[in-house]
Amino acid sequence: MRFCLAGLPLTFAPALAFAQADSAEDEIFELSPFTVDGSKDVGYAAQNTLAGTRLNSELKDLASPMETFTKEFLEDIGADTLDDAMLYAVNAQEELGDDTSGFSQDYKQQSQVRTKFRIRGLPQTRARDFFEWNLPQDLYSVERLEQSRGPNSILFGLGSAGGVANTTSKQANVNRDRTNIRFKVGSWNLKRAQLDLNKVLVDEKLAVRFNLMTQDQDHWQQFRSHDKKGLQAALTYNVSKNTKLRSDFELGEMNDLTGRSFAPRSSGYYWDIAGRPTLGVADVMKPVNGAGRYQVDNGKRNAAWNDPAVDYRSDDSTHDRTVNFRNPNNLNTNRYTFVDGDSTFYDNVSSWTTRPIGGAYMLDESQADPSISINGPGAFRELDYESLSFFLEHRFNDDFFVELAYNERSHDWLSHNTGGGPLLEGDPNAEIFTKGTILENPNAGRFYYEDQWQRELRVNDNESFRITSSYELDTERFGQHRFAAMWSTADRFAQKTISDQVVLAGGATPEAGRYRLWTRHYFDDLSNPAEVHVPDWRDVPSSVTDPATGESFDIGWAPRIMNPNTVAIDSTLFAMQNFFFNRKLVTTYGYRKDDEEVIATRDFTRDPVTNFKVLDWSDPWAREADSSTHTFGAVYHVNDWLSLTYNRSSNGGLSQAGWQAPNLDEPLDVTANTGFNFGAPEAGTGSSEDFGVKMNLFENKVYLTANYFKTQGTGRLFWQSNYAGNLNSILNTLGNPAGIDLVNFETGEEIETIDPLFDRSTISMLNFTARTEDYEAEGYEVGLTANPTTNLKLRLGYSYGTRTTFDAFAPYREYNQRFREWVHGFVPAELMGQIPLAEWNSLSGNWAENEDQIVLGEDGIYRLSIDNVLDIGVDEWIDTQIENRQQKFGQRHHKFNVFAKYDFREGFLKGFGVGAGFRWQSGAEAGWLRRFEITNEELGTGAMVIDRDTVLKTDAITSNDLTLSYQRKVDFIKDGTQMRLQLVVRNVFDDTDYSRARYNVNHLGEEIPLHYYRPTPRQVTAEASFTF
Repeated sequence: MRFCLAGLPLTFAPALAFAQADSAEDEIFELSPFTVDGSKDVGYAAQNTLAGTRLNSELKDLASPMETFTKEFLEDIGADTLDDAMLYAVNAQEELGDDTSGFSQDYKQQSQVRTKFRIRGLPQTRARDFFEWNLPQDLYSVERLEQSRGPNSILFGLGSAGGVANTTSKQANVNRDRTNIRFKVGSWNLKRAQLDLNKVLVDEKLAVRFNLMTQDQDHWQQFRSHDKKGLQAALTYNVSKNTKLRSDFELGEMNDLTGRSFAPRSSGYYWDIAGRPTLGVADVMKPVNGAGRYQVDNGKRNAAWNDPAVDYRSDDSTHDRTVNFRNPNNLNTNRYTFVDGDSTFYDNVSSWTTRPIGGAYMLDESQADPSISINGPGAFRELDYESLSFFLEHRFNDDFFVELAYNERSHDWLSHNTGGGPLLEGDPNAEIFTKGTILENPNAGRFYYEDQWQRELRVNDNESFRITSSYELDTERFGQHRFAAMWSTADRFAQKTISDQVVLAGGATPEAGRYRLWTRHYFDDLSNPAEVHVPDWRDVPSSVTDPATGESFDIGWAPRIMNPNTVAIDSTLFAMQNFFFNRKLVTTYGYRKDDEEVIATRDFTRDPVTNFKVLDWSDPWAREADSSTHTFGAVYHVNDWLSLTYNRSSNGGLSQAGWQAPNLDEPLDVTANTGFNFGAPEAGTGSSEDFGVKMNLFENKVYLTANYFKTQGTGRLFWQSNYAGNLNSILNTLGNPAGIDLVNFETGEEIETIDPLFDRSTISMLNFTARTEDYEAEGYEVGLTANPTTNLKLRLGYSYGTRTTFDAFAPYREYNQRFREWVHGFVPAELMGQIPLAEWNSLSGNWAENEDQIVLGEDGIYRLSIDNVLDIGVDEWIDTQIENRQQKFGQRHHKFNVFAKYDFREGFLKGFGVGAGFRWQSGAEAGWLRRFEITNEELGTGAMVIDRDTVLKTDAITSNDLTLSYQRKVDFIKDGTQMRLQLVVRNVFDDTDYSRARYNVNHLGEEIPLHYYRPTPRQVTAEASFTF
């Protein structure tokens, strides 16, 4: 269902009513159960919320765990964004990409929200006026912020079980004019200005409100910045005594240069210690500097690197480690490289690169300046968005209300990022290996960063409409009852396009890896942070010439991934709140039904001129799903100050719209032959139970909540692409167009070469990149807000929680069994032990642990059979992955935060205020101890051994905040202007020590850091605000 409002005059989005000044004279349009009167909030204690029932309800009567951030609290902590406020949320932890072993932060430089939070260890859903809002949220246009923890089908049916953070837009006030002007300056060249202007056009009838914001800010790291602008205009029109129209329009733009928060990782660290030795073509099989040792080819590729390698062992016993050089490429593979310093371009088909045993070394703050930002000046993002909303409310009588709400929102978000997080490398090449030519390398012995640039564009168009009704019934004898019903429809189009910077060499598939351009930037040391970075993609010219061959090529962007989909969701909701026994027992119930339809395509054709991918919608695929969710809560007021609560709620997850079942085309349809459709990941579900108490103490001056929670869910999405690789190796071998080599595994003698068992060119490889798992989160939470005196305000939160996962990879195991049955029926039995899928001269990892199952030939070569791959490479691998998923990466079990402020209201300090905050989170789990052990002293090869009895922990993180304020009335701008001056300091003691996030132990027993947490240095802001 879609509506077109393009012809409407300027209309603007509604907001939950929040008092515009300290004066109680501002009256909120009081007929509406769909808004909250924020003027009743006292200090940091809110009284009412919409987040429990979708209707204006008192917090004390709601069993679902939630918290409201009052306007006064947000001002005192100097919050400009939702992210600032979430630092003080109960059981909230910033998402740093550390919940997996890989520690990925790709999202921080992609076209999506760069700062995310996990609530109860689970992802958080974001909303604006209870409409989906997956964009950064600046508070310049926000009246109120509420955080609901755990599933809640009344608030959302399809979303994350972690909860929802909902902001409500500012609305125009029809009772009085009001203007607020704010200026803020601060660390890293922050300059921010805001204007909030409310103008009554017709007394108590018609008003407009304009909010403007502009901000420019650099960053404590090189190149990074965060600039944004926003405009919001709101309208309130009391059409009649019983009818109100509220609306708003917002548009904004954000230009920032962001990146991962990792410290530099170096593969050339020990090479640098060794004196930066260099190698040429003639040195391939020679020791380095006469002090090293080397590995010869032996007619076979080296098992450690699958390439020839030279090892260097330093004479310095404190650095008695091995440095490896490897030759990763061959003459049949392009490796187009552009060097930005001298704008040279060449096809670097083969080269030595530094690769130390045990992995790359993470440099700490003493080895590399913390202000280094390796993404460089090219990793910028550009966001443009606009949103249009209106709310029409009508009262039919004193008990029956209806609200119509509409929102349309669109955004385009363009980002530029480097794919995998580049390594700091050393260049040990005395010469440059190109096709048929060897060039002198002017940069031999220097450090460099290089990576491949990709461009990501996300386009979203959303349109939503809902109708909500409210009815109140007072039966006197049988209690009071409030009922709400809602129907909504939402249509969303989303498309993500990832394009790679490529050399347009005339290939049929220009997006293929062999055409992607490597951009390289050289420097001599790490002392100048402005030089330590990946090159800017804009420095690459539109055409280049290879000096070795004389060939010229154009440079362009080739689309590689195009994921478009349309999603339509129709939802029905019924909710009620019931008061019994003179309002001592309050119950809440909600039921929601969501019907979802997804239409998408992954098909494409080719542009006849460029060969670029072009989306093909001729045969889209569609999927339908539905979800039914419930909420039940009960509050029993034991007395005036003590209440007992119970809440049980659930949610459904959005379908994984980006995925469809893998399928191999005829004549080899693996899905059909195995009888098992692997399918797209199922939409997740979640449910939660909370048992709690609420205390209203000292004549309502202290409000305390405490609850125990247990959240369970299915369908949590995670990434895992290795599984398909082993199955595809079987398909590649059996369908090798060059034929299948049969070998005697015992002797190594070749038997014969037979024709492929099928035509590989007619099939697509299996591609399983994501799966789901079930989870359980459990813990307890305590929240406290207090106004002990008229001068003192306090807010406190503490939580303990843990999350476990289970039932991961179950579909993989079933699919593998079906695949095994198919292979055994497809390949003649006499050939199963004669087709080698791999030939190795040593084993490591799972292969070494199952050595007795693998044939070791008389020639000293291990040969893997098809069954070896299925048994060890798949089944054993699945067992290992399931076990690994039990690691609680990134979980900080204990969290505590407190903020208090004292305002002087008399004496010579009258008008001054001082506030202090403290935030602490316990050390995060970093997985099991991983130790590298040498298994072959002669070759210097080995394997990583996992000690599952030792769980690594990182350091706890703490931060101290300070607020100093002064306010008084002045005759500046206008008589009686309320002036407020405020200084906010975050990380008061400037704690910038690195904390290890991941580390291994090398073969010498030394800890090798793989990742660090890097805290943000002290940040100071000064603000002046004028209200009149």
